[in-house]
Amino acid sequence: MISHFLNNPFANSQLSHRRFAQYAQVHLERLRAKDAQDALLEPTETALKALQEAVKANATSKAKGQGKRLSNDAAMKNLLKFISRKAGVIADTFSQDGAVRGEDTPGYRAFYPQGVTEYRRAGKDGLETLAARFANVADEHAATVGAKLAKDVRALLQDVADSRQSQLLESGTTKDSSTQGQQERVALAEQLFVNLLTLLLRHKAHPEAAGDYFNQGLLGARTHATAAEKQAAALPGVPALAVN
Repeated sequence: MISHFLNNPFANSQLSHRRFAQYAQVHLERLRAKDAQDALLEPTETALKALQEAVKANATSKAKGQGKRLSNDAAMKNLLKFISRKAGVIADTFSQDGAVRGEDTPGYRAFYPQGVTEYRRAGKDGLETLAARFANVADEHAATVGAKLAKDVRALLQDVADSRQSQLLESGTTKDSSTQGQQERVALAEQLFVNLLTLLLRHKAHPEAAGDYFNQGLLGARTHATAAEKQAAALPGVPALAVN
C-alpha cells in the first residue's frame, strides 16, 4: 500500500521532452500565480530550465546534422556532375580527326565502359567506387587527358569523404544531446513529484485542490490504459495523471 504513494506519475509520461517542458511551464506559472514567494518555485524553475536547454541543444544538433547530410548529398552531386560533364571533353580528346568517334575509342571506353549512365545509376557507395576507377584511368591516360583530371576527381572524392565524416560526428553529438535531455527530464519529473506531494500536504484537508496546479489535459488520457492502471497513477483526492 505504501508503494502506491511512491509511484511518480510524471516519470513514465510518453510526451516528448519539449511537450513535457511545456507541461512543467504551465505548472510553474500556476505555482507563481498562487504565491510568488513559494519555496517550490526556485528548484522547479532550475530543473525546467535545464530541460529546456537540453531540448534547445538537441534541436540545434539535429539541425546541424541535417545540414551535414545536405552537404554530403551536394558533394555527391558535384562529383557526378563533374564526371558527366567531362564525357564530351574526353570523347573529343580521343577523337581521331573525325574518322573515329571519340565514344568508340578504347580510351573513352576505359573511362565510360557503360557510358555516363553507369555513373548516374550507381548509388552513393557505387559512385565513389566508379569515381576512384575514373581517377585511376585518368592517371593511365594523363598524357592525353592531362594530369589535372585525376587530381580534380580525387579532390571531389575527398569532399564526399569529408562531408560524410562530419555527418557521422554530428550524429554522435545528436545522440549525446538526446541522452542529456533524458537525464534532465528525469530530474524535472522528480521535482514535479516533490511538488505534488508538498501540495497534497498543504491541502490535506482538501487534497483535490492540488490538481489545480497541474494541467492534466496537456498530458492527455492514455487510451490503452486500463481503469486499474489509471487509478494506480492517482493519489487520494487528486485525479489520475495520465501518462501518455
